[in-house]
Amino acid sequence: MKNTLWALILTLVSFTTTAQVVQNGDFGLIPGIDYEVAGITVSGAQDLDPNVVIMLTNIRVGDNIQFPDPKISDAIRTLWRQQLFENITFSVVNKSGKKVYLDIRLKELPKMSKYFITGVKKTWKDDIREELDLRAGKVVNENLVVMSRNKIQSYFREKGYLNASVDITQERDTTFNNAVILGFKVKSGERVKIGEISFVGNEAVADKVLLKAMKNTKMKGKAIFKVSKLRKTEYREDLRALVAKYNGMGYRDARIIRDTNYRVDDELINIEISVEEGRKYYFGDISFVGNTKYDTPLLRSILKINRGDIYDSQHLNERVSFDANGNDVASIYLNNGYLFSQVVPIEKNVQNDTIDVEIRIQEGRQATIRKVSITGNERTNDHVIYREVRTRPGDLFSKAMIQRTIRELSQLGYFDQTQIGVNPVPDPQTGTVDLEYTVVEKSTSQLELQGGWGANRVVGTLGLNFNNFSAKNVGNKRAWQPLPTGDGQTISIRAQSNGLYFQSYNASFTEPWLGGKKPNSFTGTIYHNVQSNGVQASDPN
Repeated sequence: MKNTLWALILTLVSFTTTAQVVQNGDFGLIPGIDYEVAGITVSGAQDLDPNVVIMLTNIRVGDNIQFPDPKISDAIRTLWRQQLFENITFSVVNKSGKKVYLDIRLKELPKMSKYFITGVKKTWKDDIREELDLRAGKVVNENLVVMSRNKIQSYFREKGYLNASVDITQERDTTFNNAVILGFKVKSGERVKIGEISFVGNEAVADKVLLKAMKNTKMKGKAIFKVSKLRKTEYREDLRALVAKYNGMGYRDARIIRDTNYRVDDELINIEISVEEGRKYYFGDISFVGNTKYDTPLLRSILKINRGDIYDSQHLNERVSFDANGNDVASIYLNNGYLFSQVVPIEKNVQNDTIDVEIRIQEGRQATIRKVSITGNERTNDHVIYREVRTRPGDLFSKAMIQRTIRELSQLGYFDQTQIGVNPVPDPQTGTVDLEYTVVEKSTSQLELQGGWGANRVVGTLGLNFNNFSAKNVGNKRAWQPLPTGDGQTISIRAQSNGLYFQSYNASFTEPWLGGKKPNSFTGTIYHNVQSNGVQASDPN
């Protein structure tokens, strides 16, 4: 290869950028003189498009540069920030008059072919793999190593292992070009427990009250149903719970100033929490603005907050809009069609320890239900669900009727109760709303099997209970998957026997909506019992 007589070599190792000028004198490059870039080549890049590399440098053919030049330093820093290379070199490889030819030589960082975890049990390994989310082909740079170590240590800190350590190794994988195998050697150490939790600055609220508010973070020897350990996520939740406890007692401005934990030894830490309680507040005047449909005395009776009560913003919000049972001010509007209404409490005035509240109401127009639909019912027929729905097209929107519908769909037993929901799609322009109920089917059939041996005979019970059965599809071969389902009927078959002495067979069928118009239940049962003294007819005795 032709010797580079004048070369600018800039090499980056780790996170440090260094520049070195090597002068042999043959190219005659003069500092401070502009040279035109006549060509740029990229060498050493195996998996990268050279055009992309050149684009990232922001140096183009036709540009003027000097030697040295900050443009080249900037180009190297830009390439280095990609975290794809362990070495970058810019060189002048040729010169013609005032035209120079540049070469960008790259040494790419290796890519991970696979990885392994040692030092911990299998269940932890599976959890760690999910946390790491590593895939073959990822570039092994400093960021990947640091982030992987942090994720593993964070996983163990959440479990109370504050002394967990991770040793990360890289082994060359000769089966692939420029690839390494990562090894994570984990030592969890001993679980660190909480020796003492102390508070500073709490004059109005006792330590025991604050400790009780912390549901997840407990001291050693004080936790009956909780393991005494410091979990970062749960600890942060408990700090928020402390502030909420203060707020509920009227201390609106209470805050955590500082929280620290310090080691007593390798297996024990203490926690100190400093609080600023602030002043205790009370409700002052409470007024309503914008209410024309319902008078103020009625709204006050629903709100159930009076002047002189301890100020609690969370309780105020619950009484205005977020009561779990729907007994709030907003619900009286939402249950009577006012879907577009807004009820917002505002702190109007704060004077000494008293806060005046103004509840601002925008009633809007009443909304009518335009369309009701069901999604997610793969086995249950629509008519079985619709007969439980309490919101009909043409009705006024009602939050209470939606809640009742969800409750009654849950009671059917055909759907996962945690995944029953409703998606309202309002149209303020037309004053209508579409309701889409969403359900997720679950298995409803039951099998009972009991058996035993006694007195030289078999004693057993076999029972089958099929819910959501469809009698009308019994003759439809396609419906047997494995049984015809979808009409909400129940069929039960049960057999009991203890040999020759007693045998019982019974079957029942229940139709909960006989006639399909009203919930009139019909049940039919057939049974057959056999009792004997256990002597067969062929027995001569």
